[in-house]
Amino acid sequence: MSYSLVHKFTLKNVSSLYRDDWGMRGIQSNEFYSQLNDQLRFYVVVYPNGYRDEDKGNLSMFLCYSSDVDLKMSVRCNISIIDGNRNKQYTRGMWSEWRVTGTNDTPLDDQEVFNPKQPAKGYHKYISVSKLRDKSNGYLDRDTLTLCCEVSGKCTWIQYWTTLT
Repeated sequence: MSYSLVHKFTLKNVSSLYRDDWGMRGIQSNEFYSQLNDQLRFYVVVYPNGYRDEDKGNLSMFLCYSSDVDLKMSVRCNISIIDGNRNKQYTRGMWSEWRVTGTNDTPLDDQEVFNPKQPAKGYHKYISVSKLRDKSNGYLDRDTLTLCCEVSGKCTWIQYWTTLT
């Protein structure tokens, strides 16, 4: 099954996210899913000032798989900053094949795995905070950051046979 998803979301009052008391907390987007099969669900998590101490000064961003359905999928993901004129201004993409499972921690055929212990893939240093906040770049419109996440690929549902004893 092929799929293609587009999810736009905004972060308002961005300047307030860089106060000292905010720390390194994440902001989660709404969940988005395939119209073909609502079991294929994702969301994005943004850490305005980095996910880890070594990421401080950078915006960290991760695509998270939020379903517990076992599947194998290829994923192409582009995450873009949208300016005030609704144009894509800054895009970073990734592509990978993932074995997705709600229960198994072991990669299949040396592939990366989405699972409860590692449900996200993305960027620890998506863009520097100084570049993001530089008015000449036009990334923030009236203290609002608009992001667009485009996810596409193919997936195969995996069935496991169990024997009752």
